[in-house]
Amino acid sequence: MAKLYTDEAKYSGENDNFDFKLTIFTDLCQKADILKQEFSQAYSTMLRGLALDHYYTNLKSNPLSVSFDKLCESTRNYFEGSEYKRDILTQWNALKLRTVIDKNTEKSTIECLQILIKDLRHLQYGLDGALRTDEFLHNKLITACQELEPCKYACYKPANTLAGLINDLRSSISTYEASNPPDNTQAFITDP
Repeated sequence: MAKLYTDEAKYSGENDNFDFKLTIFTDLCQKADILKQEFSQAYSTMLRGLALDHYYTNLKSNPLSVSFDKLCESTRNYFEGSEYKRDILTQWNALKLRTVIDKNTEKSTIECLQILIKDLRHLQYGLDGALRTDEFLHNKLITACQELEPCKYACYKPANTLAGLINDLRSSISTYEASNPPDNTQAFITDP
């Protein structure tokens, strides 16, 4: 199973989300025909860095007597307590399309929209369970994009679904950019 894993897919406990990495682990275990009752023996393969250190220091002493659910709960509680959830919510609330554009000046607005959506999806796994819905993400996308001129039409009358909103945002950006091309002309002043 280790060959199926990349380091990026493993949980490190640093700027990671346990539940997201657990979803990857479970999927890979199923693809490798590892039975659920054997997950605790394969558990360490989903870890790297500080999380792997924590496992060998605090959890490895008797892994056969510790259930898979207890291993997960222990790791999650150690790295993702209430402070972690507050920090994720703060990052979630601060994230705007304008911020993404300012950090990625070489990318188009539509590419920045994709980065925003990816970042929000990643952060969403760290939010409280009740906030991990498409409706919550739908609402956040509207507030994250509404101040940007190319997105105003899509945010003014947003689609009811997340997929519809994303498509409307892309269309709105494309339409705006087609009707407002950047001014790439330079004026040269010469003396007669």
